[in-house]
Amino acid sequence: MKRLDKAEGAAREAIAVMLDTAPEEVEVVVEPELPDEVRQALKQAERARRAARAAAEAERKAMRRAAEVLTRDLSQRDAGRVLGMSFQRVSQLLGPASATHGGRRTRRARSTEARARS
Repeated sequence: MKRLDKAEGAAREAIAVMLDTAPEEVEVVVEPELPDEVRQALKQAERARRAARAAAEAERKAMRRAAEVLTRDLSQRDAGRVLGMSFQRVSQLLGPASATHGGRRTRRARSTEARARS
């Protein structure tokens, strides 16, 4: 069998014929035996995937922090320009606390956030 996606069905049918039963009554679990080199490569790929997720989360947090600092004095549109993203993305990063007035967060929103950080 050259394809794993076909192995389960082929094995199920062969066993059903040998046991003279319906294929639906046969349960088959295919667990390929992989060479050590392949298993190691898969482990390395999974570690890289986890590291990429962690890096993406760190980037999101850093960008959010930068957006928070920038929008103290700049509009979300200007902050987006500085950060290299749209003002809509800046708004998403800041979340619901980013109440705006004329493109800038209101003093009330900033003071509420300042109290929340304290």
